[in-house]
Amino acid sequence: MKKLISILIFSLLIEGSLFGGILGSKNKDTDTRLTKVIERGFNVRSNVTIDLTNKYGQVVLNSWDQDSVTMKIQITAYGKNDDAVEKLMDRVDFDFNNTANFLTIETVFDRNSGVFKDLWNSVSDASKNLISKSRITVDYEIYIPSSSTMEIVNRFGNIYVNQHGGKLVVDLSHGDFRASNIEAPLDLTLGYGRANIRSIREARINLKGGEIDVSRASQIDLQSTSSEIYISDISSLRVDSRNDAMRLEEVGYIAGKANFTDIQIDRLFESTDMDLLYGELDVSNVMASFSRIRINGRTADVQLNFDPTSSFELDIYGREERIILPSAMAGLKSEVDEDDDKNVRITGKYGDGSGEKSVDLEVDNGDIIITLEEPVPYTTKQRN
Repeated sequence: MKKLISILIFSLLIEGSLFGGILGSKNKDTDTRLTKVIERGFNVRSNVTIDLTNKYGQVVLNSWDQDSVTMKIQITAYGKNDDAVEKLMDRVDFDFNNTANFLTIETVFDRNSGVFKDLWNSVSDASKNLISKSRITVDYEIYIPSSSTMEIVNRFGNIYVNQHGGKLVVDLSHGDFRASNIEAPLDLTLGYGRANIRSIREARINLKGGEIDVSRASQIDLQSTSSEIYISDISSLRVDSRNDAMRLEEVGYIAGKANFTDIQIDRLFESTDMDLLYGELDVSNVMASFSRIRINGRTADVQLNFDPTSSFELDIYGREERIILPSAMAGLKSEVDEDDDKNVRITGKYGDGSGEKSVDLEVDNGDIIITLEEPVPYTTKQRN
């Protein structure tokens, strides 16, 4: 069993050497290049679902107001001589299937090879491959109806979306995702790559070992692990985060849970409902327009800066020596927990205004720091 696992790992390394070079430039030791271009077109309905599966190349997606799909596929093989690149080119084939409601497109490698035969071929070709630096790329440029649903699976390559009005489902690993304006729901699964999105309305994003930068979004449901997240402006964000670094400039509403994650928010406008385990939540400006803040933390630090003109009910529970409040809150009521005399509960109202705004903080073994400073002036576009 251990030998089989070793062979599998070794074959993956060989495959990565054979195909993984697509994201870089041509190797100086490569003598021969062979390029083949395939162009296909299909008549479809405007609400068709298009399913594209690819490896080792980029996908460029364009939308247009036509009931048809056209694509250009460019296959490029690099090798030491003509025979090597011909053999690489012969390993690539394509499947197209067009029905009333679905169009499927798939890049197929080694169609006539069985699993173990392909595994053996990858291992047996190892020495030649490492010397020749052979590799192949399969790049798509596709035009689809603007209201269609597009599903893309891509491995070891980038995806570019210029603009699309229909639902978009993307499963991408070891590649980057870039999009301008996505008007319909986006479902993005990204592993070990970067995403840069200018504007989205609604998205469900699953991120692992990656980075994402979003300029503007209405609603995102984010599940992330060991990633970096940067969002400039978002109305509603739900998070399930582990071991991330998260920087949010302007947020309306944020809720969810974060473990071993550091979250920094420049401006919070409405509310937050968070459960924290190890990590930190730092809000530089809780705007006077906020309605409710609820944070429950264990071994986590919470720092909140409020607009001095705000008015709200306050309920804080935590270690007395780890709670820091401004002098303006000195009159709040403080009671020692009878079951744990190291913890206190601090309650009361800050400000003279009326309303139902509330701040509920309960942190076990973490810092709670509240400050009252004027909000930093806007440097970006005002929220609507």
